[in-house]
Amino acid sequence: MLEATTAGKVGQELEAIEDSWLASAKLKLFTDAVAEIINASSLPNKSLVISRFLEEAKGKSNGEARAIAKRITGTDVYWSWDAPRTREGYYRLQGGCGCAINRAIHYAPYADAVWMESKLPDFSQAEEFAKGVRGVWPDMKYVYVSFTYYFSSLCYNTSYIWQVDITYTDQIGKD
Repeated sequence: MLEATTAGKVGQELEAIEDSWLASAKLKLFTDAVAEIINASSLPNKSLVISRFLEEAKGKSNGEARAIAKRITGTDVYWSWDAPRTREGYYRLQGGCGCAINRAIHYAPYADAVWMESKLPDFSQAEEFAKGVRGVWPDMKYVYVSFTYYFSSLCYNTSYIWQVDITYTDQIGKD
């Protein structure tokens, strides 16, 4: 990207170069890199070993997950979060409900409430978020919103939005 920028490429040309790089880079999460190492190893019961690693590493920092991976595989797994940084220096992130749950769980000790925003309202996603957060922090208040959906549509019934955000989500995820 630096070479392309230095050569005077802009806009769609830079976007095409970045898209091409992304397609060929095979970006992956650390957990995916560990699974590849396990699958390529001589360890027996690979799927069981991967499941064990995922369970032990769930919610852990990268440093903690690396230690678990080394204990299980016997090797340091190569993975760099600096390699795929954007040209502006930002880190690439694989978002989604799991990412939002992990963020909420880690911020919960410092917050009065945690939240998740989605592109479209999705009850099953709201329930997954609620159960994920409440599984660790049962009394945490949280909000599940879809600002994009509500404010880009013709639905401006704000009493409904508040009802969904505060009243309704307070019950989601409770058994």
